[in-house]
Amino acid sequence: MRPLASPLLSRLLLLALCCAVAETAWAGRPATRREPQARFAPDEAFQAQGGVQYFYELVQKGTDASAASPAFGLFRELDPARRWAACREPVFVVMVRFVYLLDKDVSFFSRERVLDAGYMNRVCPSCGVQPVGSGLYRVKQMPANTSRVRHFSKAGLREVQSEAWFKQAVALSGALGAPEVVVLQENFDFESIFGMRTGEGSVTVTTHHAVGPGKTRVAVHMLTLMHNVPPFFLGGEGRVLDATLDGALSLIHHLRSYEN
Repeated sequence: MRPLASPLLSRLLLLALCCAVAETAWAGRPATRREPQARFAPDEAFQAQGGVQYFYELVQKGTDASAASPAFGLFRELDPARRWAACREPVFVVMVRFVYLLDKDVSFFSRERVLDAGYMNRVCPSCGVQPVGSGLYRVKQMPANTSRVRHFSKAGLREVQSEAWFKQAVALSGALGAPEVVVLQENFDFESIFGMRTGEGSVTVTTHHAVGPGKTRVAVHMLTLMHNVPPFFLGGEGRVLDATLDGALSLIHHLRSYEN
């Protein structure tokens, strides 16, 4: 068999590097339903059976996201570092929202647990997270990047209630009521591979809503800026959706099966 030519090898690697982290299909994968609007209400019956509702949109590189996507105005303010405003190069913009039910009390998401690298690696076994100090972590999974994670309990939310990213997340999850716990995760400093840039930055705001004793509704809001997507013969933009969905469902699966 002929060895892969270097340009093709680079593109194959780019497939793994530019997409959100993912695992291959597995038995017991939760049922999913894609929603046409970002502000969708939870389907109680569907989620009670383990279903995951989600919204997804990708705005192409070089497109004015504000003009091309009505949803962009709902996600833009999720970015505390204003990376979109500071970016001087065209990028792909990916917007995602997941909502699902978890058979765990909202107290499960304590500061000690959420900021523990051991916990992170249990719910994302392939991430290779290592703490580097002061709420910062290095994620080894390609493309390697730095992650800043902040945890806010209900009392601590007063500190950020006037910040744009928090108000935007609450607005998106308005139908779910006030959150008990919020986790803000910012990923940046993405490595380049063979000189090819991967991610510019990614923000995930996760709100946790107490449904009752032993039950929490989780809403995940993601805004990602990417310099490249896989080439068309490896799935192109559709591969970004597949990888994003696979990665999220894998994490949900590990959360649901997590035991202290």
